[in-house]
Amino acid sequence: MRRTTTAFLLFAACLLCSTAQADTTSSLHAERIFSSMEGEALLKQASETLNGLRSLKTDFVQERHLSIFEDILRATGACWFQTPDLIRWEIFEPYASVLIHNDGKVAKFEVENGRLRKMQLGAEDVLKEVLEQIMDWMRGDFSRSKDTYRFEFREGRDYEVILRPKSEDMAEMIESVDIAMSTETLHVRRVTIREPQGDFVEIRFLNEVLNPNLDPALFDLREPKRVRR
Repeated sequence: MRRTTTAFLLFAACLLCSTAQADTTSSLHAERIFSSMEGEALLKQASETLNGLRSLKTDFVQERHLSIFEDILRATGACWFQTPDLIRWEIFEPYASVLIHNDGKVAKFEVENGRLRKMQLGAEDVLKEVLEQIMDWMRGDFSRSKDTYRFEFREGRDYEVILRPKSEDMAEMIESVDIAMSTETLHVRRVTIREPQGDFVEIRFLNEVLNPNLDPALFDLREPKRVRR
């Protein structure tokens, strides 16, 4: 469990994506806590709404807030998703990196001399498990998460689905995974991974394109297509 948790934190620091819309301001709206019945109804509605999702392209801004640093560690990039199990997460700045899941396998690439070079990847089985859970969230499917997390629900400016680890070992490293969904579309606007000591990673999504035609070469595990910005 500790190995899985550590991998989740490392992974979340460089990868997390979901169906999204722009979110540039924090919420100041009064919050209302949902009952379990209301929360389950929300998850069912999200699943039905996202059931027609075939593919997705979205940009993201990712910020890592650490109590030991004054500056916020920021990265920008884009994500491509194709049902049932293709995902490409690419960081453009401050460095170039690509992570791809295809047919149950994972590959990582870095840019070297203008070309993508495949890297050695440790803990592939753990990354595969985390990626599959994230793709479930893209489809509005939270059933896999119920084995690992306790669910809480709030409504303010957004709907918030708050996942708290059931395992004590996992709770020592992850306080919660907070998923903010638009109250209008149920698309995910923001994901925040919180740690017990107050550090957190926040990923905001923007410039979403639903159901685009995606080139299969984007997800090639040997020599993926380069993306020109």
